[in-house]
Amino acid sequence: MLIEKKVEIIIQWFKEQEQYMLSNGENIPSKLYSFLHFHNAHSLIQKIKIVYVDGIPLPRELEMYDEIKNEPRGLAVGNGIYIDEKYKADETLLKHEIVHVIQFNRFDNIDSFIKQYIKEYLQYGYIEMPLEKEARIKSTKRTL
Repeated sequence: MLIEKKVEIIIQWFKEQEQYMLSNGENIPSKLYSFLHFHNAHSLIQKIKIVYVDGIPLPRELEMYDEIKNEPRGLAVGNGIYIDEKYKADETLLKHEIVHVIQFNRFDNIDSFIKQYIKEYLQYGYIEMPLEKEARIKSTKRTL
């Protein structure tokens, strides 16, 4: 399958997952409101929804991305976040995924974010890609 077709399938999958999470998720814990305020993202407090799952779902088209496929602990999709139940108490993980939500909201839509994410992944690899580096740095920075 051509990479462009895979990207379109991945984008559609992400859109469906976001709708599911927004309909079925719970609000972020109030103890993380200050984290959003610190990152000038207080407008997202009521928009972000979290779904705790037994294993993070991924589209099979992501098989080309080995590091992403290797049992992720969390996944942000638009304003929705999946967190593996085994890591429910991991506040740094939740902050990391919230940073991805903030990033999504800097783009025009999910399509443009996913295309940028894949482009960075292919260019830099998972560890060195700018979007992941930003999420790692901001999720571990003290906010108070």
